[in-house]
Amino acid sequence: MKRILCRAVALVFWTTPATADTLKQILIETVHNETAQERHAVNVEGCIMTTYRWVRQKSGEFTLWSSFQFDMTGAELPYNRGAKFVAMPGPTWAKDTAIVYFQMRALFEARFEKSNLRGKEAGSIPSPRNDGTTHAYETSVSFFYMHFGQDVIAKVDRFTRAFEDYRAEHFLSLG
Repeated sequence: MKRILCRAVALVFWTTPATADTLKQILIETVHNETAQERHAVNVEGCIMTTYRWVRQKSGEFTLWSSFQFDMTGAELPYNRGAKFVAMPGPTWAKDTAIVYFQMRALFEARFEKSNLRGKEAGSIPSPRNDGTTHAYETSVSFFYMHFGQDVIAKVDRFTRAFEDYRAEHFLSLG
């Protein structure tokens, strides 16, 4: 139902494809981050955003550690713009850290998928990924996405601006 509503709203409040494509590209590029131990990425399909965090295991392989999938229509960034999101200098890494908090509006939830290597919690549902043997999911109404690295504060500020502009152009007329 939410996806149908999202698509209908996108058609009614259509903006130029270049603007939507540009904002979508900014969202994807600013979140992409890779270190020797972690990889971060997002995917945006219409109103649906999916975040990804992979962590390198002792075997050397990367495992999807956590992922949030949510309808951007219902997501808000309560600590955004102008470094109002949580940003701090890294204590020992000599890198910056930025944490973007997401809060889902009433009637919206995010799907939080995580590796079973993190420990399986009561109430989690086996994920369709790998027949449910490696990942489980639950729902969440608030969550965060953390980044480390040089210039990450500027990247996250650019991300939050693009996120809000993308939402404002496509979905916020719902009230």
